[in-house]
Amino acid sequence: MRTNVLPPSRDAHGRTLAKRADDAARREDTRAEPPVLVIDHLSVAYATREGLVKVVHDVSLHVHSGETLGIVGESGCGKSTLAYAVMGYLAENGQITAGSIRLRGRELIGLPPGELRRLRGARMAMVYQDPATALNPSMSVGVQVAEAYQTHSGVSWRDAWRRAVQMLGRVGLPDPERLPALRWAAAACRYRHGADQQSGPTHYGRADYRARRDHRSPDLGPD
Repeated sequence: MRTNVLPPSRDAHGRTLAKRADDAARREDTRAEPPVLVIDHLSVAYATREGLVKVVHDVSLHVHSGETLGIVGESGCGKSTLAYAVMGYLAENGQITAGSIRLRGRELIGLPPGELRRLRGARMAMVYQDPATALNPSMSVGVQVAEAYQTHSGVSWRDAWRRAVQMLGRVGLPDPERLPALRWAAAACRYRHGADQQSGPTHYGRADYRARRDHRSPDLGPD
């Protein structure tokens, strides 16, 4: 006798019903823990010649470990300002007028700049919409990525550089061993236009030549 086994039902994301149940149970376990981020009745305003202009009005939210929260709104409604407030990146004329921001129970509002710098990159980070403007064009890619590892992990410069190369490879960037030595202008060109030409010669130009002289390259300087 032949028995036909029907495939398990799947949702729009291709997950089986059992997988969905496991995900739901995992979320419930996560929610039993305190939230990672809590924003409580936050208000932000900018000082102008006409006075304070309120941009964020009485916003409250919380995010648990493993959760993704999407904030949707029209341009200029305060989405980026909310993120800047969490990171402590508000412009000089920006100010938090009310509310609280807690990261794993620690109040962020009023923290000294040094304390915030130690948290950024280690406990929290901001990923900008346009990656082409996120890196300093006058510094090589490797220096900027490795600097974060050295600052927050206390490793040697050579080890930080090695981790930077590994990270660039993990995110799928082409030629990760050579990419860190390039300045951002050449690296962006390589990433945008050179990925489809990996089998042929690649010309990096003068920016590549300047990057090779970077005194912080592990091959040209001390640990």
